[in-house]
Amino acid sequence: MLAALLLSLAGVEDTVIADEYSLTDIGLAPLREQFVERLLQNPVLEGDEVGVRNMVSSKRENMLASLEMIDNEFEGREGYMRKWCGLGDEEIEVLKRRLRA
Repeated sequence: MLAALLLSLAGVEDTVIADEYSLTDIGLAPLREQFVERLLQNPVLEGDEVGVRNMVSSKRENMLASLEMIDNEFEGREGYMRKWCGLGDEEIEVLKRRLRA
């Protein structure tokens, strides 16, 4: 999510962010079964293989939904960064300038 927020500040479109996020599935494919196996050992997740497989996936639509939720529930991405990341207006503007340079 941090990468998605920074890409947003850089002016990258949501669809591009979501497409890039979905590439994580390709990169993590060799390790996916290992992740699933370990997560299934957690008492909280034990036996929920469908849920665990969802946790280790990087679906494009999930990223789009996450960005939409941040926009709707946290006064936008900058609002989220102010409230939950502790950034001020000046810091956000500096990030924007540097990321767009």
